[in-house]
Amino acid sequence: MQRIILIILLIISITIEGCRKEPAEINNNKINFYPTKFNFFSNVVNTNLDVSRGEYIIFGVQDYRGANLYNNILRLPMISVDLNNNSKLEGTIDYHFTNGSIHENLKQLNDSDQVNDIVSSNESNYITTMPPQINKNGRKIALMNGNLNILSQAFPKQAQDIGNFFHSAVLQNGDYIISHTLLSSNTEYFTCFDQNFNFKWRSAMSNPTFLCVGSNSILLAYPSEIKQYDYLGKRINTLPMESNYSIQNLIAVPEGFIVIGRYLRSDKFDNMFIRLYDNNLKLVKSNIIETKTFSANPNYKFYLRSNILVEKEGIYFVVNMRNPKDPFYPIEDAVLIRLNNNFNPEIIELVDNRRKAFSNSLLTRYKNEILCVGPSTWNEQNGFSFIKMNMDGNTKY
Repeated sequence: MQRIILIILLIISITIEGCRKEPAEINNNKINFYPTKFNFFSNVVNTNLDVSRGEYIIFGVQDYRGANLYNNILRLPMISVDLNNNSKLEGTIDYHFTNGSIHENLKQLNDSDQVNDIVSSNESNYITTMPPQINKNGRKIALMNGNLNILSQAFPKQAQDIGNFFHSAVLQNGDYIISHTLLSSNTEYFTCFDQNFNFKWRSAMSNPTFLCVGSNSILLAYPSEIKQYDYLGKRINTLPMESNYSIQNLIAVPEGFIVIGRYLRSDKFDNMFIRLYDNNLKLVKSNIIETKTFSANPNYKFYLRSNILVEKEGIYFVVNMRNPKDPFYPIEDAVLIRLNNNFNPEIIELVDNRRKAFSNSLLTRYKNEILCVGPSTWNEQNGFSFIKMNMDGNTKY
């Protein structure tokens, strides 16, 4: 009897130890898991946060401009929002590349400093907005550094009628563009401000699925077409996709733009297409890859769920694999893909088989390593996995 009691106590002790809310290493292969106090919603970045309901928001995981690299640290800004849609806590999660440690830095905000949306970022600073209901002077736009300290702020007249935010970007000339609706209507616009928050132009545009900035143009990508605008908001080109092609992401490169998406076949199995267009949206080269290359399960479909990382070693991105016949299944397989310059797959590596369904991953490079960050579950806890790999996608180097 005494022995049975000891065994039960040991099991309880192990269970409690495994459920502690602190960074926990999954295994010895450079994989860390960070349990969170709240659920992460990585797909509501740059919206009005009305579905936040008290959870942390990691800015930039959706559009990949919120994460910044400082020396050997990946800094992910986050914000806590209460049920009344007011920000209460703000800070960062820092991942240290040298030892894989994770640190949380939070601070309490007063009403005047609350942040509603982080709408865009460059390499070291963020452009943020504060909603008018908590600022007597109206909607505030501010420039914040990587520690979320306000460097400068303004209350431009043209920001006071802005409703919901959708997308944003930093142009290569330093200007900022914001996709939004108006408070007076659901009409969608892009508004451009310079680096000092002076108004430059506003143009009516439908809200894109993806936004991409080139050297001298802005691409608004939808599943079935790409619209190209100049830096003054004038449309200069339109590229329709074929009826069985659907865009899933794109990125600007020196040669033009790389577009990746789904090619729907007549037999209902879908493949991946990769295309390179020049800066005038003329096709340069393309390739088709069969879905079965990514998974042995014939029922699985792929969903491109990350940024596209273009490095000298190849083109990296993450696809999530799931069975569309089971739409409520809570987890997916996250698969790292590396393509060569001919758009042929060189590396196909399962990096997380507990990825949260419909969630995005962030890929970033530090020296000769790649870090893949994304919402995951482990030991029945919600959190984020930090998976460090070499450039060949191997965690066991």
